[in-house]
Amino acid sequence: MEPVLETAQNKKGHAITNEESFCSVTFLLLIEDGRKTRMTQLDVCFRYGVPPGEAEMRALSNAREVYGIRKIGFDEKDRTVRVEYDATRLNDDIVAGILRRAGLDLKEKVAMA
Repeated sequence: MEPVLETAQNKKGHAITNEESFCSVTFLLLIEDGRKTRMTQLDVCFRYGVPPGEAEMRALSNAREVYGIRKIGFDEKDRTVRVEYDATRLNDDIVAGILRRAGLDLKEKVAMA
């Protein structure tokens, strides 16, 4: 199956091309200042205990400004948080640390189906 190429722009207006996508891993080709950089997007999911309050949500919003975190999503029913990040810059442990510093009560990493 041939990968579908899509182009979008990041916050700085630089072109981002979706090169390949499968499962929860996405390889992106970032074209910034005329240079091509390959980015590997991964998802990690953690279970949390105490639901985040207003202060934690504000801190998590700021955590998205950390280079490499693309998206943070919550499933309140299952008490899980899913984070999409750039694996060329971060790993699961660093992401967990960022979430904990923001005040999230992380309990365990959850295997993704």
